Amino acid sequence: MAAQKPYVVIAMGSFQTPWHYERLKTSLEILGYDASIINLPSTGGWTVVPEALTKDTVEIRRALARQIDAGRDVVLVAHSQGGVGASAATKGYGKIGPGVVHIVFVAAFLLEPGITAIEKVGGNEAPWLENKNGLQIPHRARDILYNDLPDDLAEKAASLVVPNSRTVVEQTIDYVPWNDIPCTYVICEKDRALLPAVSQWLLSSVSFVGEIVRMDAGHSPFLSMPDRLAALVGHLAGEKNADVEGIKLGETIHEVQKGPGWLKQEVLE
Repeated sequence: MAAQKPYVVIAMGSFQTPWHYERLKTSLEILGYDASIINLPSTGGWTVVPEALTKDTVEIRRALARQIDAGRDVVLVAHSQGGVGASAATKGYGKIGPGVVHIVFVAAFLLEPGITAIEKVGGNEAPWLENKNGLQIPHRARDILYNDLPDDLAEKAASLVVPNSRTVVEQTIDYVPWNDIPCTYVICEKDRALLPAVSQWLLSSVSFVGEIVRMDAGHSPFLSMPDRLAALVGHLAGEKNADVEGIKLGETIHEVQKGPGWLKQEVLE
């Protein structure tokens, strides 16, 4: 009998809803993977959530534990701000018996211990974000988050964005997983929210260990190319015949000495 495939847990990014990730979940299920989308406490409400990053971390860890305690290995897919809570949530879940066998960071924000996300970027919001009464509210979502989608899908996706509690970028974490768990980072080459140069800077600044791949996508490849992203997840889960054509695999970290691109408005080399 064939070995059971890992369960895929999807940790959402800020401003998204589970709807935004359903296409990826469906594509994974077609490939034979059970999957679930974690609706993070930091995102979706118009009331500020205190210590939102802690609550996100607990929610992701609860989802991981549910599968691991049932004897399943897990591949964790973490998008955007979800990458921070996902990092902290995997502490102690390296592969000893059932555990987290791979983390796929998709255009994800990464932190080293002891620094908050807002400190990491010098205290400045991205120019397309409004900080209002403790909430981060995205503007121009159609152009920033969904720039590579067909018009009808982009308009629907943009109509469903939600605010997130700014407290999620005001807390620190105490653990990073890439020294214990195999990790892959997906740089999205058409990303306007987390510019590719910013992703490179983040990877360098946290001493990331793992494979770096590139997709010809904007910030939301789970919408623009869900089949291809699902195939990449399958490849990283050990599928020998996964179709990863068009995905640039095996890149290494390039040291980047300048600051974040959204602050300097320039491409870093």
